[in-house]
Amino acid sequence: MTRDSKIDELFSVFLQFKRHIHRQIALQTQDNISVAQAEILVAIARGMTRLRDIAKAQNITPSAATQQLKLLQAAQLVESVESSEDRRENLLSLTPKGQELLQQHRAAMKEHLRDYINRLDDEEIEQFTTIMKKMIHTEKEA
Repeated sequence: MTRDSKIDELFSVFLQFKRHIHRQIALQTQDNISVAQAEILVAIARGMTRLRDIAKAQNITPSAATQQLKLLQAAQLVESVESSEDRRENLLSLTPKGQELLQQHRAAMKEHLRDYINRLDDEEIEQFTTIMKKMIHTEKEA
């Protein structure tokens, strides 16, 4: 198997894993938010308050981010207030309902990841952790 095919296979497995985790979380938390919406909630929780910053971080257009935010606002998960520095811009924050949902998502994700990780022996866990740290470290430098 070539390096490119190994990377393609890893990418495919990673996407399957991500979709499976999200499905499990959605079932457990009884919500109807998409992966993209969940990632926006996380970005806001981490202090990203401007639409353009969220769009850039999520690698989506500002109009796509606006669409997702409208859905999150309609679900009362996100609120928007006018910036005191620039009245043309709104700052985003999670509502108490959004904070609660995000906490539920994180708890469910941790629980499901623990279930997967428990399938590995101690040496495999150490190897996996080392590989993930290496990948993250490399990404931050790029």
